[in-house]
Amino acid sequence: MDATDIRADIQCALRNFTDGNLAENSTHLLKALGYESQRTLNREANIPEAFLNLFFATLNQEMNTSEKPNNRKFRGDGRQHYNI
Repeated sequence: MDATDIRADIQCALRNFTDGNLAENSTHLLKALGYESQRTLNREANIPEAFLNLFFATLNQEMNTSEKPNNRKFRGDGRQHYNI
């Protein structure tokens, strides 16, 4: 696959985020970027909030804390970036 094909595949994958299934669109984008894995997350809701809740719950578990996940402090105003 040449660079033009790769670029077109990435653009297509990004356009797919306007509608459709978030998990499938994410998998397609990662594949277009050259990453592929058989490992997936099992979660009930297919929305960003569900992913964030799972992510921070797992992070808290790894850090051995019982605190409720607080993903709001990581959101900022869209211009800030936080290191986790």
